Amino acid sequence: MAPASGFSCDISTLISLRVLCMPTIGMLVSSSIRHLKHLRYLDLSHSGIKLLPKSLCSLLNLQTLNLKNCFALRKLPNRMRCLKNLRHLYLNNSAISCLKNLRHLYLNNCIMLSQMPPDIGQISCLKTLSLFIVGKMRGCHLAELKGLNLGEELRVTHLNRVGNLMDAQEANLVGKPNLRRLEVSWEFDSELESQEKVEKVFEALQPHPNLEILMIEGYKGAKFPVWMNYQILSNVVSITLSGCDNCRQLPPLWQIPRLRYLKIKKLIHLKYIDPSFQGDKVMRKFPSLEELIIHNLLRLQRLSRQDGSELFPMSYDTRNL
Repeated sequence: MAPASGFSCDISTLISLRVLCMPTIGMLVSSSIRHLKHLRYLDLSHSGIKLLPKSLCSLLNLQTLNLKNCFALRKLPNRMRCLKNLRHLYLNNSAISCLKNLRHLYLNNCIMLSQMPPDIGQISCLKTLSLFIVGKMRGCHLAELKGLNLGEELRVTHLNRVGNLMDAQEANLVGKPNLRRLEVSWEFDSELESQEKVEKVFEALQPHPNLEILMIEGYKGAKFPVWMNYQILSNVVSITLSGCDNCRQLPPLWQIPRLRYLKIKKLIHLKYIDPSFQGDKVMRKFPSLEELIIHNLLRLQRLSRQDGSELFPMSYDTRNL
């Protein structure tokens, strides 16, 4: 296997090529790629590539660009807006800006990517955007998600950079019925913000009831949003909570009818998984839960505050990892 800077390949003679796969090679892509005018599919996944040539943006017929697991990739070309027919962009920790006909953008494990190109919201045909990194520059705000009819999965990172509540509201996650997996995260070492602002921003990120998987990491608020209830999350089957340091109580997750998998990690002030009181009434809680994983809950006293509740009526695997 060649090293990341081992060679570059002059492929200018392959002018009729429709599909080009160069995964795992870790090579430099030559600027001669601009000659592949008919290229539809380009796969550079799992490679050590750091930068894409600017000439890539001249591939006006390109429909799929696969950059999955390009751990060294630092930046995307500024003029990717020129790729009018791009429908699928598989990535990991960045995004794209003005790809007018882009339909799918997968962002996974490109850990060196730290920002999005501006104005991604102008890509009106974008259907899949697996990662959105909130930025402070104009055109990189959370509001860029407003008009995008996103589906499948979306990970939103650096939510601590959200400048105002309106940006979060305009993201319009509740208006994205095709979204099935939502991950939201805040930087652990981010500057201190008022808990009230953090909580209002998160409250504005209410997803559509069709959501199935929810993951929350590094949330700085003291309480979870009101929408984390059985009505809004009625179709959710998996929830992961991690590093929500200021939260002392969980939302009523035990009421979610289809919840099968629950992982709670590093909620250092949490005392009960089910903190509710119901008097003498016996309640069926977590009716579908099959697996509960708890890790580093330093102040956990019991699973349930109240005796008599039918907690975890399904067969399940409770692990303290």
